[in-house]
Amino acid sequence: MKKISRSTFYVKKFIPSLVFLFLGFAVIAPYLPSGNEPFSLYFLIPIGMGILAAFHFKENVWCLADIVYDNGNELIFCKGKKEQRVKLCDIIKVKFPVFASPRRIEIYISEEGKAGKKFAFRPLFYFNPFVTNPQVLELRKRVAHVKRIP
Repeated sequence: MKKISRSTFYVKKFIPSLVFLFLGFAVIAPYLPSGNEPFSLYFLIPIGMGILAAFHFKENVWCLADIVYDNGNELIFCKGKKEQRVKLCDIIKVKFPVFASPRRIEIYISEEGKAGKKFAFRPLFYFNPFVTNPQVLELRKRVAHVKRIP
């Protein structure tokens, strides 16, 4: 088994914690005992930003698999304590969104499993942003090869 994903601790735990800590401080900062600030609706701006950030994290970050292993004819997706095996012949599409943040590989499968029909994970580091990640090209080639052979 070969690990084909990168760690998600930084994007799933560290960055959201910093964002929500900063926004929480922005809500309470005007009301700290530093002066005679009158009550204002200023606190609605960081609360709105927090709601937008939570939506972004839910849709793009917290859905990422923690670890993905390549086990020959199948991929093993681990997220928390859940694990799902996906055979290469069940994969419909392998996407690599250009403007996604964080960079990720999305796998769509034909049958709904216990974790859904779409899986996403962070690929191993590749520097050139103008070229499709070699992992994606290899995975697409392997899926096409498996589907050609009955």
